[in-house]
Amino acid sequence: MDDIKGLVTNSQSPPEWKAVTTTVSLAAHETRVHVTASAADYNITLAPMAECVGRGNYVIKRMHAAAGAFGAVALSKESDGGGKLYTSGELTALGDFLILWTDGERWYEIKELTT
Repeated sequence: MDDIKGLVTNSQSPPEWKAVTTTVSLAAHETRVHVTASAADYNITLAPMAECVGRGNYVIKRMHAAAGAFGAVALSKESDGGGKLYTSGELTALGDFLILWTDGERWYEIKELTT
């Protein structure tokens, strides 16, 4: 525990939420994502795992939908240098979410609600 003292303070700003409306590849610092779905399905590609280690949990939540829009949104990451392929369940309904974490070798689903 002493190793992490001083790394997190109350004066640090919380991560900003990135709004996503179409197929996109995330950068490692984009740890909070609000998905606005369209009528078409699309995919979100996670950043390389090695760049994501130590950044905490990644939260992807379906927040909004255009009128009549209920396309599915899925997250994926192809294998990074021997890492494991990751593909999420689809975010098909408002309020669906994923909380992910990586150790640099694979993505782990900490919590998920995919309907």
